[in-house]
Amino acid sequence: ERSFTVDNFFRIQNQELRRYMLRRGVEIKDVLAKMTKVKEDAEGVLYRTGDENAWDRRMYLHVKCPSTGQDYLLEVPNNMETPAAARRWTFNIPAESEFVKEA
Repeated sequence: ERSFTVDNFFRIQNQELRRYMLRRGVEIKDVLAKMTKVKEDAEGVLYRTGDENAWDRRMYLHVKCPSTGQDYLLEVPNNMETPAAARRWTFNIPAESEFVKEA
């Protein structure tokens, strides 16, 4: 479990396995360093792997849980333009929705 690498992280699609890797040896800062920051707002940061127009590029939303401090790196569709929109997509709620309170 301690031998996971950043490359392992990108090869695995399962979010639970990725979260496990982040808890067991892969540093979030090392994963983020291999990606390109696209946009940041009060709700998180969007990152991209690959070139902007590459067929195999991927977009990720980096957020931190306000209550636990746990980092999450969630894959989102490539057409996301802001972290706020990407975050709402992860909850399957309309883009104009507002979060009132988080626990």
